[in-house]
Amino acid sequence: MDLDDLGKYFSALSNEANIKGQRYGWLILGVNDNANIVGTAWRQSRRSLEDLKAEISRNVTEHISFEEIYEIQTNQGRVLMFQIPASRPGLPTSWKGHYYGRAASSLGPLNIHELEQIRDQVSQDWSAQICDGASISDLDPIAIAKARVEFAKRNPNLANDIPIWDDRTFLNKARILIDGRITRTAILLLGKRESGHLISPAICELTWVKENKTGDKVDYGHYGPPFILSVDEINSKIQNPRYVYSQPGTLFPHEIQKYDQIAIRELLHNCIAHSDYRMMGRIVLIEQDDKLIFINNGHFIPGSIENVLDNAYMPPYYRNHHLASAMVNLNMIETITSGIVRVFESQRKRLFPLPDYDLTEPGRVKVTIYGSILNENYTKLLLESTSLPLATVILLDKVQKKMRITHQESDQLKRMGVIEGRYPNVFISSKVAFKTGGKASYIKNKAFEDGYYQDLILKMINKSGNANRREIEELLENKLPDILTSEQKRDKVKNLIQKMKREGLIEKIGHRKGAKWTIKLH
Repeated sequence: MDLDDLGKYFSALSNEANIKGQRYGWLILGVNDNANIVGTAWRQSRRSLEDLKAEISRNVTEHISFEEIYEIQTNQGRVLMFQIPASRPGLPTSWKGHYYGRAASSLGPLNIHELEQIRDQVSQDWSAQICDGASISDLDPIAIAKARVEFAKRNPNLANDIPIWDDRTFLNKARILIDGRITRTAILLLGKRESGHLISPAICELTWVKENKTGDKVDYGHYGPPFILSVDEINSKIQNPRYVYSQPGTLFPHEIQKYDQIAIRELLHNCIAHSDYRMMGRIVLIEQDDKLIFINNGHFIPGSIENVLDNAYMPPYYRNHHLASAMVNLNMIETITSGIVRVFESQRKRLFPLPDYDLTEPGRVKVTIYGSILNENYTKLLLESTSLPLATVILLDKVQKKMRITHQESDQLKRMGVIEGRYPNVFISSKVAFKTGGKASYIKNKAFEDGYYQDLILKMINKSGNANRREIEELLENKLPDILTSEQKRDKVKNLIQKMKREGLIEKIGHRKGAKWTIKLH
């Protein structure tokens, strides 16, 4: 199979998964039509398979790609399983500008009926729908007053006119009502607390949860409409003390708030603007000791955070266009797409870890912002460098958090000389570590020569007469690189023991669990 054929199948299976209401489609190589494993030799190396993700994304709608590629070795042969995400609501997946589908086992153009079926999925704006039986009396006067103030900030040229407009005129001008009728947007942003039933079965509620270090809930609160006021109530619950840390080039400490108020505002307002209220779920803000987690329902329309941070990006559609436009008019969000970029730049300037966007759970977006520095020296060097584009800073931030990056991204950072180590266990390089004074951290991640570990093992055996596998693991536990997992450390110990046995340095006495290692006599 060549790349072009694979791209067509990607488009077809992505679209078919959407139409059938499935989260993913699957393409399987190495299994015939009778479900017998015959094996495949296509793209033998794992590196080549990982590169496929980037190769496919270049010519696919919104640059989406495989969720995962699974390589399975069986006695009958090698099987490849490609996990293909369903196309997004309202946006069919194309390959090189053409839409593909499947009829039985045949691959061909997506038929017009299926194409329109996908596009019609977002034909109605939920937030613009009229609430039958609702009136101005269902809106909160204090919320309307605040809306007037914020609208004046956004439209200073109208500052003299706004006070003389009656409420209906003002709300029409602010595009919250439609022809004087109450919209779902009006209830969400300005409705009285008891007006939430007017948008039922949707849930009009923000929830704040405080968790302790063990993850137990110690406090919580539910906040209904009007959201224009509720967000301030939630913000007042968040503990946001001063955070002090040193900056390079000065002996004086730098003092800021633990969380940036702009970041909290942007993310909470983004949750309101982009939630899928048809899923009947709450917007949740979880406060932990050193992080805030924002959760809302609805898939992430841009597909990836990298798309949003691309200056040329324009969303294919807006889930709640009427709501988002009203929030722009009321000074709650800057523009429909710029808020996320603003949060990233805010964290970068504060030398704090960048936000984490967790899009792994279907139909839910989870965003985490940090209120502390994970690695002070490392973060300072990387985030203070104005020559680094934000996309590169994001990759370095992932390395800082020990999050996995792709082989291609790892190679890119290695060429820059900022990371080293054997993929996927990469870490801050000596070049960066020694510049920042992080020598101890570097040494903890950099493996010593095998001879160093062998010498430690021999000294222990000489002293005690023998040692079992568990005792050797305990000896080296704190001396092996921190970048290794516990399992990788055990494998390293196993390999060291076998190497010492082959070299005639040690020999085994006993079998299985009772086996011990002693110095081999010559």
